[in-house]
Amino acid sequence: MDVVLLLADAAQVDPAGKIHALGIGWDQTSSPTAPSAVLVLVQVPWTDTNRKHRLVLQLRDADGRPVSVTTPVGEQLVAVTADFEVGRPPGIAPGTVQTVKLAPTIGPLPLAPNRYEWHAEIDGETQDGWSAPFTVQGPHITQTGEASAAS
Repeated sequence: MDVVLLLADAAQVDPAGKIHALGIGWDQTSSPTAPSAVLVLVQVPWTDTNRKHRLVLQLRDADGRPVSVTTPVGEQLVAVTADFEVGRPPGIAPGTVQTVKLAPTIGPLPLAPNRYEWHAEIDGETQDGWSAPFTVQGPHITQTGEASAAS
């Protein structure tokens, strides 16, 4: 399988399987982050169709460690899990690769200034490039010496 991840301000997958998105491709933000979406395109080879698969998107810091946030029920890892299965439609040519499209929405996150990445695993396996990195900027110092949030 191959996976492509892109960051967007907002996105959804329609019933026809098309992704509709706004603000695709950002890689810098401030904290707390604005609500956003992670566009996920999974290329499923013929040999992996008609089977259930598990996708895990995990937020990692610059050192590759999983990120957690404080919630009303305690510390929680920032992750999204989705199960998917793609079948073989009637008439499809043998060997055809099919694309699964997902667009999970991510709420605001109180992240410290640092480099982060959304990292994908499918069925516990991953590859280089199955990630969407971004930077959370720290406050900017104005000429008057006051701190302001990064935009």
